[in-house]
Amino acid sequence: MFALDHLVIAAETLAEGTAFMEEALGVDLAPGGQHSFMGTHNRLLSLGPDTYLEVIAIDPDLPAPDRARWFGLDTFKGAPRLVSWVWSGTDMAQVAQMPGRYGVAEDFARGDLRWQMALPEGGPLGALAPPVLHWDGVKPQDRLPDQGVRLTRLEVQHPQIEDLPEMADPRVSRGAGPAGIQATFSMKTGDFTL
Repeated sequence: MFALDHLVIAAETLAEGTAFMEEALGVDLAPGGQHSFMGTHNRLLSLGPDTYLEVIAIDPDLPAPDRARWFGLDTFKGAPRLVSWVWSGTDMAQVAQMPGRYGVAEDFARGDLRWQMALPEGGPLGALAPPVLHWDGVKPQDRLPDQGVRLTRLEVQHPQIEDLPEMADPRVSRGAGPAGIQATFSMKTGDFTL
């Protein structure tokens, strides 16, 4: 069984992505950290008890990894935007059955966070194939401050959407159509769609 873990906002710089999301949502993002194994860094925002938002960018202070960075950051250009969604699961063996030619789940760590993650390596869904992870112990969701922002709807479209396994989450809407992903958030000042 899979669940929605977090949304990924890519930016050319972390400062630009953070400023964009803080202005859009009217709250401050929490510090994240560096991913030395991918040459990236991030900031985070709680979207409730089980889900969060991650703003991520290449960290100019870290050496480039010996492989492509996750979420297409090596070639990312333009304004900050929603580029991916990440699923969590308890049985990482299920990932091998998903379309997307997933690689073997790797072990990752940042500070006291530990997780296994399988990244899609192509396939029919392209960038909309969600990375899948399993947290080992504490999760970012467990300790991010709640600022009242909630994900109310995530719409995912793709011409081959039937290749994506179902997810029992009333916030997630799937449909056939041009490839795209859109998220709507509710906050004290109203709704914002990205």
